[in-house]
Amino acid sequence: MQIQQDQAALIRSTVAAILIGANTIAADRVDQERVDTIESGDSPRIIIIADHTANTDSQGGTAVVFQVTLNLSIQMLVEDAALTGVLAKADTLTAQVKNALFCAPAFTMLIQNIASYRVVSAFKQGGDYIQGDVRLMVTATWREIYNPTPGLALSAIGVTTAIGNDDTIVSQFTPGV
Repeated sequence: MQIQQDQAALIRSTVAAILIGANTIAADRVDQERVDTIESGDSPRIIIIADHTANTDSQGGTAVVFQVTLNLSIQMLVEDAALTGVLAKADTLTAQVKNALFCAPAFTMLIQNIASYRVVSAFKQGGDYIQGDVRLMVTATWREIYNPTPGLALSAIGVTTAIGNDDTIVSQFTPGV
């Protein structure tokens, strides 16, 4: 049985490769699903997070079909001693990331239906530096189809049905030969 590759994981790793190769001000400081803290002086840095949900898009039939919604969050961390400096770095990195992704055929082929994107920013004083946390959030959708695995033909399965003493239907399935 062939297992379908997780599309969200493929997108996350593709985004990381695109951003590392894009020569942004974050250089190669691009992480997937980072959990440890970022120390002062360890920025600019990009962190890629991909969450997805799937809702059934079919009832019955031979294949199971899901409509998948991906929430891709690209967190961009910057810092500078002055507010004007941190704002300039945040704006530069955001523009670099958007241009790198939205112009990359590897990204646009994987995510053919971008429903929306938005950018959210937050800034705070952290010691001698002002830290900026900018998030580019992309929402995309696609369909996943899981076709049945060839195996025992339905015609080779025997079904015996009888009505029991208490009027319940009893079915017994036996594999054919």
